[in-house]
Amino acid sequence: MLRGNAVNYVARQDCPPLAIGAATIKHPARPNDDLVKLAAKGAKVFVVREDLAERGIGLGRCVAEAQPIGRGEIVDLMESRDQVWHW
Repeated sequence: MLRGNAVNYVARQDCPPLAIGAATIKHPARPNDDLVKLAAKGAKVFVVREDLAERGIGLGRCVAEAQPIGRGEIVDLMESRDQVWHW
């Protein structure tokens, strides 16, 4: 479950190589790809709808694998699962 600032991970984005001075990272993190791969292995990816809205991220900008839930549904989600990875 992604909430707070972690909801940025579900927004479609390009992650170009990063340079800080002379140091470069040619293979930056690709959170969109990682979430798609996680969902492909059977994990459910949930994102808190209100946290998306607070950051101006519309559902149309999110990867399809992310299932929006409301803040009021978080307790039910946690009670219905054996494990919830929470970011």
